[in-house]
Amino acid sequence: MSKVLWVVPREALIETAAGPASDLASVRYRAIIPMQGLRARGIDASIAGVDRANADEIRSRIAGAGEVVFIKNYGDPVCSETLIEEARGDDRRVWFDLTDDRFDGEASEHLQRMVKLADRVVTVSATLQQTILRHTGKNSYIVGDPYEGPRGAPRWAPDGRLKALWFGNGWNLQALMKTLPRLVEAARTFPLDLQIVTGGVNGLERYCDKFNQKNAGAITLAYLPWSRAQTWDSLAACDVVLIPALLDEVWTLAKSPNRIIESLWAGRFVVAHAIPSYRDFADTAWLGDDLADGIAWVMHNPDAIVNRIARAQALIEQSYSPAQIAHSWERLFETA
Repeated sequence: MSKVLWVVPREALIETAAGPASDLASVRYRAIIPMQGLRARGIDASIAGVDRANADEIRSRIAGAGEVVFIKNYGDPVCSETLIEEARGDDRRVWFDLTDDRFDGEASEHLQRMVKLADRVVTVSATLQQTILRHTGKNSYIVGDPYEGPRGAPRWAPDGRLKALWFGNGWNLQALMKTLPRLVEAARTFPLDLQIVTGGVNGLERYCDKFNQKNAGAITLAYLPWSRAQTWDSLAACDVVLIPALLDEVWTLAKSPNRIIESLWAGRFVVAHAIPSYRDFADTAWLGDDLADGIAWVMHNPDAIVNRIARAQALIEQSYSPAQIAHSWERLFETA
């Protein structure tokens, strides 16, 4: 098999002694972890962070690759668009890996152009696959996101107040804010402490303090800055993970199941809004329209929780392990 190269925004890539890293989930799930998995399978795979200052260096690396995968570049779209256009041909295939539905926003032109220029398009969910086809007329392939964190023993043992967790990009925080009034209502019956793990949200700590002054008897909020280590620690310490979604926003419906995968893999039950990519977990998590109903369900069905988590972990190991995702990429390169 020919060399594989992922091209990502340089600002999103961190070079460490252990190899490339990133604070951006899409770079880890869609480039670093698959690259590592392909290497473990004996394939020459690498990742390059590009910006205008090092574009000539990246051109030379592209010239030596047979499969080149670009991901989104919202910071400098022209840089990636120029390189993907130049990279076409010479017995080389260029791919665009599209993981966001931003066709109706400022990034629409960038996504449209990258899809048009790519020889092949790959994406993360069936919903986004249909969205790409509708907006561009181009077919795409699906490769899922791998789990990332440590596997945790399935656990359900609340002690006093229910310890809930929300984690993710600040971009998704609006979904939590929208569902907070219903969580307050649920907490009047089932008091809970909700830890929020995210980054880059100004004023969130002050917001939590004011919220707690008003609602502390039922629900308290606590903010912790995001890091991967903090995410794993918070998952280990919580009883349940809450994943609200903006069900009236099309970009939400196209999301991958990465957060539900991470949570269940960590051994914690999930109460989530039912977006399409979560359907595989309909029998192993609680999915519905009202997270308050989900909290009531888990509190009334404690004997079902551990078994559901264990079944979810079996599914995740089979379909979403880094090794399985690397195999999916390899098969795609060989057959598409």
